[in-house]
Amino acid sequence: MTETRRVRGVLFDSGGVLLRPVGGRWNPRYDFEEIVTAHHPGTPVELFPAAFAAGRRVLDASATTANRTEYHRAMLRVLGVDEPSAELLRELEAPAAGEVSAPPSVPVIRSLDELPSIVSGTS
Repeated sequence: MTETRRVRGVLFDSGGVLLRPVGGRWNPRYDFEEIVTAHHPGTPVELFPAAFAAGRRVLDASATTANRTEYHRAMLRVLGVDEPSAELLRELEAPAAGEVSAPPSVPVIRSLDELPSIVSGTS
């Protein structure tokens, strides 16, 4: 008895395998510092690592997807921004703008090149 296997789906993982996060980190967003300092120019840059740690605690404490506004507020409090403007929060929670130039690695390109033959069952 010959068993025929069919591909039923393909999972493309961007969790640091196919692509790396823009700016070298997933959270907070790559332009967090730029956005905050545009709204609050006197923000002490040496506080950003502690702010990121506070944000991480909010994410880690949530059993589900954390509330993004509370996540940002926790970081902003550490930075001395106790009452962030609605505009600042909107900017932090908006999708990141601009193109991302992140070419896939060589093994990914090889895998993608082989995908049509895997799906069609030809070599």
